Formats: sequence, structure tokens, C-alpha cells
Amino acid sequence: MFYGISKGIAIPALALGLSACSTYIIDGEPVDLGIRYAPPSVAASTAPVNLGPNYLAAFRAARANLRAAGFTIVSANQNSGIIKVESNDPALIDCGTISVGPRDAPRRFSGNAATSMIEVPAGPGQSSFIRRSVAAYTVADISVAAQPSRGGGVLATVSETQTVSLTLTQTTDGSEAFSETISFSNGESGRFSRALICQSSGKTAAAIAGG
Repeated sequence: MFYGISKGIAIPALALGLSACSTYIIDGEPVDLGIRYAPPSVAASTAPVNLGPNYLAAFRAARANLRAAGFTIVSANQNSGIIKVESNDPALIDCGTISVGPRDAPRRFSGNAATSMIEVPAGPGQSSFIRRSVAAYTVADISVAAQPSRGGGVLATVSETQTVSLTLTQTTDGSEAFSETISFSNGESGRFSRALICQSSGKTAAAIAGG
């Protein structure tokens, strides 16, 4: 799902994540303010994580690894095998790559970079900058359980829901020009109304095993 609002200020598609290529005359010189967007190329794996043969050791290691990776442990029930975590780390999502400027020497940054600045045309012969901010919130339930049918190994399965907000702010006066929020679950992707696509990066599962 998504919800958003645009404040009526003309924001070029390039500031929102939509591919656009344009050359403008800024201060009498041609300046390429084009942007090229590459969405996430590979979906994150949803396969269970193998934690070895011993349940108690696996559960404790998973909890410790998640804490070490910066997750907040909301609860950890050794009897049920459920570990609930949350995090505001934008690296837990993947929103592709944005390239700004000339094709032969672009400036590249992650589509889920917490903060980035994009130059946009602001009238005849002028340009200004838009501050592009991405906030992410991940909640996940990790189920740790022995799997006798798989040789007695202990597997961890991740069920996560992620919420991503994209905000554009005018640097000239600090006014908010655009804001939208989407949410999606693991195995799915979310799409902003202005083309930016986000999905899980798979780093929650990697953190369980200490990766």
C-alpha cells in the first residue's frame, strides 16, 4: 500500500526516481541534469537460514547476531523459537541505483540512501537543489526451529514487513515538496507513485547467521 502528497511545487521526475535525461543552460553553460534509474536487479532470497545442529546454541547465536547487527530485540522466546526485532536501518531495503549527471561521468548513489542532494532546473538559466530523504522501518519475526526432516538441522525463517518513506525538501526555504510512504512484506516489492521500486535487501536473514 502507499499514501502520499505533493505540495503543488513543480518537482522534476528526476528528483523522484523516475528516469529522465535533460540538458539545461545554467549560468550560460549547458549542464546535464539527467537521471537514470536502475531498479533492484535481483530479488532477495526468502530461503531459511541454516544455523547448525544444536537448537539452543542456534537460538542464542541468532539473537546475539541480530543484536550485534544493530537490530532492537523486541522479544525473544526460547520456548517458541520466535525472535521479534525492529530496525530503522535503510540498508535493510534495496531501492536500486540512481545515476545523476552526464552519462560518461555520473554520480551514483543508492535509491535508499538516507540523504542525497539532486540539482534540478529552477527557471530560465537557473538551478536549485532538492534534498531527497529516505526513511525505512523494518519489523521482523524470526522463527528458529529444528527440522528433523532436513537431517536434524536448525533453520531460521524470516517474516518481515518494511515501511519506506520518500521525502523531497526544497533547500531554498526548507519547504516539503513531496512525501510518500509505502509498505511491503518479504518476497514482495513496493512501488512509489513516481516509479521508485523497493524490496528487502535480504540483510535481515544475513544478520541472523552473523553476515
